Amino acid sequence: MDLVDFTSYACLSTDPGHYVIFWELSDSLNKGIVKRCCSTMEETFIDPGYVGSRKAGTIGPLELRIVEK
Repeated sequence: MDLVDFTSYACLSTDPGHYVIFWELSDSLNKGIVKRCCSTMEETFIDPGYVGSRKAGTIGPLELRIVEK
């Protein structure tokens, strides 16, 4: 499976706001794998501002959405 394309945006319609990542993949994924991918991405962020904001609850959990080709 390959990541064909991606984009992201900061969703401010919720409190706290959060980042939404969109992935276009070469093949389908099941929901369990999507959740694991999202958790793995969140765990690998090393930016101190993001990590501190997540711990403080001023940024909500990352959201990963798979889009169709």
